[in-house]
Amino acid sequence: MLRTVKIASLATLWLVPLLVLVSAFSSDWIPAWRTLGVPAMLPRFADLSTIPEGLETLRQGKDPLVTNPADALGRPVNYPRIWLTLFSALGINVRNVWAMAILFCAFYLACMSVLIAQAKHAADAAIFARGELIDLAAAGHGARE
Repeated sequence: MLRTVKIASLATLWLVPLLVLVSAFSSDWIPAWRTLGVPAMLPRFADLSTIPEGLETLRQGKDPLVTNPADALGRPVNYPRIWLTLFSALGINVRNVWAMAILFCAFYLACMSVLIAQAKHAADAAIFARGELIDLAAAGHGARE
């Protein structure tokens, strides 16, 4: 039974976010998320997009951690400066920031998958999967910001 619960938990953990993201990317972003009860906004992955917008502010000679006029919503960068360096080195910009967001999501799901795979009891695996899906939904509406 443990093996079956682990497989079901892992399948759910990966398929639910996959279906949600496919739906959101292939239709209107905001209605797709709101249908699930998750508040949404544009630009997509708005929190993460402050970093490449911060790079533009840096190019203008300003400090994006203080003021970030390149951000569409006027928000300063709320990440450590190392993120600016990493995004610059990786060539992440506002047009491709979605790929980094998907990579972060996949990494997060991979880490949670390890926890589920190592669960000693069926209930633990199911609780991990359920809890992580709730956590992903919370992250979708900025609860982690």
